Amino acid sequence: MIEKPKLLLLEDSDKGIDLILDSLSEYFDVTRAKDQFQLEEKINAEFQVIVTDVSINNSDKTGFQLIDDLRVNMRITRIPIVVYSANVNIEDIEKEQGKLFCGYVDKGNDVSGDVLLQTCIDCSKERQNVVSMTVWEASFAKLGKLNHPLTEDVIGKLKILGIFDIKTIKDLCTQLNNNIEDSEWKSLEDVLWTLWYEFKE
Repeated sequence: MIEKPKLLLLEDSDKGIDLILDSLSEYFDVTRAKDQFQLEEKINAEFQVIVTDVSINNSDKTGFQLIDDLRVNMRITRIPIVVYSANVNIEDIEKEQGKLFCGYVDKGNDVSGDVLLQTCIDCSKERQNVVSMTVWEASFAKLGKLNHPLTEDVIGKLKILGIFDIKTIKDLCTQLNNNIEDSEWKSLEDVLWTLWYEFKE
């Protein structure tokens, strides 16, 4: 029997959940988290895609903000995240967040969950390095630093890794789109995380 790809669903409401779970379970091995505490307990790097509702009860943050916080804290950039909502204008969220998330689905127009399922399938098939590159570009673009020039110190560190002709953060992000070994991927992301924290402060 072929093992299904793993999906993590953050959904606190039971309204219509059976239809959504039935739909997603056609293709995925679904793990559900009902709140922030369950999310923190269950999230890991083994999921092929993460889905979150926007509105989460008893939280001062949206579902995608909770997951984005964990993405930073756990340094998970390779998993595509799909955002869906029936109560909030999903187009406004997409305009605000851009490519930080892989897909945006209006739950109000997708009662059966078919659109959500197809969006999740499409996102789960994205190559991990493409997902990572897209997240990093969106993260630095949001900070207004995507085209920021790299310092000589950073360029020197990259040369030690055998990476040349990199002048900006965007150039560095683009390197993730290449076929690279895990060790090089980790080294590149270590540099990106250092830069991100520097600009975030």
